[in-house]
Amino acid sequence: WERSEGGIFIGERGTGSGMHTDQCLWSNVGRNWCGFKLFAVWPWEERHTIPKEVGKGRIFHMPLSAQEEGWLARAKVLALVRPGDVWVFSGG
Repeated sequence: WERSEGGIFIGERGTGSGMHTDQCLWSNVGRNWCGFKLFAVWPWEERHTIPKEVGKGRIFHMPLSAQEEGWLARAKVLALVRPGDVWVFSGG
Protein backbone atom coordinates (compact mmCIF):
# COMPACT_ATOMS: atom_id res chain seq x y z
CA TRP A 1 0.00 0.00 0.00
CA GLU A 2 1.52 3.30 -1.07
CA ARG A 3 0.78 5.96 1.55
CA SER A 4 2.93 8.78 0.20
CA GLU A 5 0.93 9.38 -2.98
CA GLY A 6 -2.62 9.20 -1.64
CA GLY A 7 -5.01 11.80 -2.93
CA ILE A 8 -8.55 12.92 -3.51
CA PHE A 9 -10.25 14.39 -6.54
CA ILE A 10 -13.13 16.81 -6.00
CA GLY A 11 -14.68 18.49 -8.99
CA GLU A 12 -17.70 20.26 -10.40
CA ARG A 13 -20.03 18.87 -13.04
CA GLY A 14 -18.08 18.09 -16.21
CA THR A 15 -14.70 17.73 -14.51
CA GLY A 16 -12.64 14.60 -14.03
CA SER A 17 -9.33 12.99 -14.79
CA GLY A 18 -8.53 13.54 -18.43
CA MET A 19 -7.17 10.97 -20.88
CA HIS A 20 -3.89 9.54 -19.65
CA THR A 21 -1.82 6.37 -19.57
CA ASP A 22 -1.01 4.93 -16.16
CA GLN A 23 2.73 4.62 -15.70
CA CYS A 24 2.96 2.61 -12.47
CA LEU A 25 2.03 -0.99 -11.83
CA TRP A 26 0.12 -0.60 -8.59
CA SER A 27 -3.47 -1.00 -7.50
CA ASN A 28 -5.84 1.94 -7.44
CA VAL A 29 -8.78 2.13 -5.05
CA GLY A 30 -11.57 4.63 -5.48
CA ARG A 31 -14.96 5.67 -4.16
CA ASN A 32 -17.42 7.76 -6.12
CA TRP A 33 -19.53 10.03 -3.94
CA CYS A 34 -21.74 11.72 -6.51
CA GLY A 35 -22.29 11.99 -10.24
CA PHE A 36 -21.39 9.43 -12.88
CA LYS A 37 -17.92 8.68 -14.24
CA LEU A 38 -17.01 6.67 -17.31
CA PHE A 39 -13.91 4.49 -16.97
CA ALA A 40 -12.38 3.02 -20.14
CA VAL A 41 -9.50 0.61 -20.75
CA TRP A 42 -8.21 0.05 -24.26
CA PRO A 43 -6.38 -3.06 -25.52
CA TRP A 44 -2.61 -3.21 -25.10
CA GLU A 45 -2.20 -2.88 -28.87
CA GLU A 46 -3.89 0.56 -28.71
CA ARG A 47 -1.69 1.89 -25.87
CA HIS A 48 0.02 4.41 -28.17
CA THR A 49 -2.62 5.10 -30.83
CA ILE A 50 -5.59 5.98 -28.61
CA PRO A 51 -3.81 8.60 -26.44
CA LYS A 52 -2.22 10.08 -29.57
CA GLU A 53 -5.57 10.32 -31.38
CA VAL A 54 -7.61 11.51 -28.39
CA GLY A 55 -5.02 13.84 -26.90
CA LYS A 56 -3.58 13.82 -23.38
CA GLY A 57 -5.88 15.38 -20.81
CA ARG A 58 -9.03 15.32 -22.94
CA ILE A 59 -12.28 14.92 -21.00
CA PHE A 60 -15.33 13.52 -22.76
CA HIS A 61 -18.58 15.45 -22.14
CA MET A 62 -22.17 14.53 -22.89
CA PRO A 63 -23.49 14.44 -25.50
CA LEU A 64 -20.61 12.48 -27.02
CA SER A 65 -19.48 13.28 -30.54
CA ALA A 66 -19.41 10.55 -33.17
CA GLN A 67 -15.60 10.59 -32.92
CA GLU A 68 -15.71 10.08 -29.14
CA GLU A 69 -18.21 7.24 -29.54
CA GLY A 70 -15.79 5.65 -32.02
CA TRP A 71 -12.90 5.84 -29.56
CA LEU A 72 -15.03 4.32 -26.81
CA ALA A 73 -16.19 1.54 -29.16
CA ARG A 74 -12.52 0.47 -29.44
CA ALA A 75 -12.18 0.10 -25.64
CA LYS A 76 -11.70 -3.35 -24.18
CA VAL A 77 -13.57 -2.41 -20.99
CA LEU A 78 -16.10 0.34 -20.27
CA ALA A 79 -17.46 0.85 -16.77
CA LEU A 80 -20.02 3.38 -15.64
CA VAL A 81 -19.19 4.37 -12.06
CA ARG A 82 -22.31 5.43 -10.15
CA PRO A 83 -22.73 7.33 -6.88
CA GLY A 84 -21.63 5.09 -3.99
CA ASP A 85 -19.57 2.72 -6.18
CA VAL A 86 -16.17 1.53 -4.97
CA TRP A 87 -13.55 0.11 -7.34
CA VAL A 88 -10.11 -1.46 -7.42
CA PHE A 89 -7.99 -1.77 -10.56
CA SER A 90 -4.35 -2.19 -11.48
CA GLY A 91 -2.65 0.61 -13.37
CA GLY A 92 0.06 0.38 -15.97
